[in-house]
Amino acid sequence: MKLSKIVCASLFCTVSIVFAENEVKLTHEVIGHTQGAYNEIKGYVAKKSSTGSKMDVDILEIPQSVSVITKDMLETRGAQSIQNATAYTSSVIQSYGENGDTRTNYGRLRGIHHLYDSTFLDGLKLLKGDNNLIPNFDAYALQRVEILKGPSSVLYGASGAGGLANLQSKKPNQSKSKEIGISYGSKSNKSIFFDTNHEITKNIDLRVTSKFKEGDNHLKDSTNKSYFFNPALAYYIDDDTTLDLNASIAKTQTKGL
Repeated sequence: MKLSKIVCASLFCTVSIVFAENEVKLTHEVIGHTQGAYNEIKGYVAKKSSTGSKMDVDILEIPQSVSVITKDMLETRGAQSIQNATAYTSSVIQSYGENGDTRTNYGRLRGIHHLYDSTFLDGLKLLKGDNNLIPNFDAYALQRVEILKGPSSVLYGASGAGGLANLQSKKPNQSKSKEIGISYGSKSNKSIFFDTNHEITKNIDLRVTSKFKEGDNHLKDSTNKSYFFNPALAYYIDDDTTLDLNASIAKTQTKGL
């Protein structure tokens, strides 16, 4: 090792500069991220989708138009409902506005039918009943929302001619992430929510997502209260096969409308 010394007489200072003879190499570990049609996406742009083919394929290979709203996009826009999630999607018109009647998704796809008539969860159709028994989902329970435009009865059976909405619930992953939070908004709307991933064994992951919300609506003496509790279990049989078990307990109550 060589040492060089510079003496500044006028300022009474000494500066020492050390030159290392040994070469120092810096290494950086690069971690790649592979997109899939069934997992969460980092960023706003999705390259793969399963809605248009029921397979993990590139969106460019799907012969129909598909719009994907990713988890990061849902969080950035602060989406609280499916109306919020699809508000800026082409061909989707919200009849009552994205913050209007929030009891269900009254959006129209290509102006033909309401989306609640053709809404699917993880590829399975959500059936509606009489007396306004229409399924409704909080955006916090979802990892992505996909809109398939155009007829698709060959893949999904009876559905609207304008297309359909396929919701993907949050599934376990190996990130071991944990999140808990509270929020407070206008009209005394407040909520508490949490989302946690846990590794039970090397081949089994558990994810639990839940949210409780209550507050007032825009109309006088109109209130809303809702909650959901979604546990999900993933068993990795091998590199290509996974057994997923998902459950959902939810209730939405709106008064005064």
